[in-house]
Order: sequence, then C-alpha cells, then structure tokens
Amino acid sequence: MGCSLQVRYRSALMGFDNLLRRGLGARLCVTLAAAFACAACVVAPTLDETRLVELSHVVDSAAPLAPGVAPFALAISQAPPGEPWQASARLDAPDRSGAYLQAPHAFADGRRAVDELAPSQWIAPIRVIDVARACEGDRNYRASVEDLRAHERLHGRIQPQSAVLVRTGWDGRWSTAERYFGTGPDQRPNFPGLDPALARELVARRVEIVGIDAPDIDGGYGIDQAASRALAAANVPVLGNLAGLAALPPRGATLIAAPLKLRGAPTSPARVFAALP
Repeated sequence: MGCSLQVRYRSALMGFDNLLRRGLGARLCVTLAAAFACAACVVAPTLDETRLVELSHVVDSAAPLAPGVAPFALAISQAPPGEPWQASARLDAPDRSGAYLQAPHAFADGRRAVDELAPSQWIAPIRVIDVARACEGDRNYRASVEDLRAHERLHGRIQPQSAVLVRTGWDGRWSTAERYFGTGPDQRPNFPGLDPALARELVARRVEIVGIDAPDIDGGYGIDQAASRALAAANVPVLGNLAGLAALPPRGATLIAAPLKLRGAPTSPARVFAALP
C-alpha cells in the first residue's frame, strides 16, 4: 500500500474510533473500515505491462554456450494418453544460460553470493552507455571511462545506486555460438566488454549493478577478469547475456531482475526486464 494510502487509511480508522466513542454501532464501523481498506487496495499502483521491455533471451538447446560448457537441457514429461493432463520438467543447465546474474562471490572470496544480495541491487534506475558503433569496428572493444564521460555530457552525471547497462549490440549475434563468442582460429573468444578502469570508476560512483548485452563484462580478451574482480571486491553484482538494450532510453527506465535464490551460488540464471518511464 502506498504511503498516501496508508495515511488516509490510518486517518479513517481514527475517525471510526471517534464515531464509536459517540455511540455508533461497532458492527457498522467495522464494515466501513473494511470497505475503505478494499477501496485502497483497488487503487494501489500496478505496473503497466505496455511499459515493460524484455531484456532476456529465450533459452533452449540452441542457445549459444562457451566452448567446453555442458549443453542446456530441459526434459519435459507428460501424462500418458488418456490420463488427465499434467506436465513436469527437469532442468539441467549452466548457470549462464541466457541472461544471468553474477554475484560478487564469483570473483571475490567472502563477498555476497546470489541468495545474499538485497533486491535493491537488482531493482534500480537504469543508465545505458551505448558503445555499439565502436563495437562494430572492433569486436574486442572495451567500454572506457571516456565512454562514461561522453554519456554524462549528454545525459547528466550517473547517480549512486544506479544500474549501469553497457549496450554493445552483441545480442544481435545470439543465433550461433560462433558469432556470439567470436571464437577465432586460435580458439580464443572475441567479444566486447568493460575496461577495468571503467569498472573501478563505477565502483567509485557507488553504482548498484553493472550489465552488458555480451557474454560477460570482461570481454573475449579479459583473461584476468579484472573488470569482474574490481566490481566483485566492492560487492557489485553483474548482469550478462542481456538483450534488447536498444529499446531503452539513455536514462529514466527502471531495472527489474529476478535471479533464482540459490544458496551460496556464485551465478544464477535470471529473468530481466526494464520498466520504461
């Protein structure tokens, strides 16, 4: 119930209490109080579905996975013919199947695991830093502090507790693992990420979460995972394998991410949305 509704509800109850003292029947007062509470529930704010943008890929056996990672599998069981309909499923999947949330524990011992993160860290105002054009010319491009400053010159300074999402345009390559991971003849992946200096700057800005529409924020040549480690040390989680960032404004949308609450897990699949302003 919203704050203003709570105030009105409490005021109404005080009024009913005064009526009781003046002799109005208790049963009538209780009925009026219940009616007022129901009316408050009816006008409670709801999320307009037309303002939601899906930021997750559909995940199935064709979803691209990094070399050497066990394949995604979803085994669906159905009731035998003639029996009442019932379906159940067994899921066997990597923790980075589709959109995922990487907890700090993945790259920093003693930092928070997925189940220890507060929801406030994955429900936050969004800033989108768009480096898609640079990534077209350099598949190993790393978003930099200068990209951050260029964004802020146009859209204002990024505030603490923001969700910073880096748009590379790499979600358009989701069709095959070869295109998405960009594995070359040397078997090394080639895809964009974040410069570690940018990760450290975002930590200094006290952002809540960082995301990217590519396999991970370190990029194909980020063998040392320096960007992930800088964020993890500051207990900042990461979203990877995002989609649809082109549909978001540079500022004003709100992130809604929902990882599985897996005890002690470093990473979890997630369903991710943005609510447009």
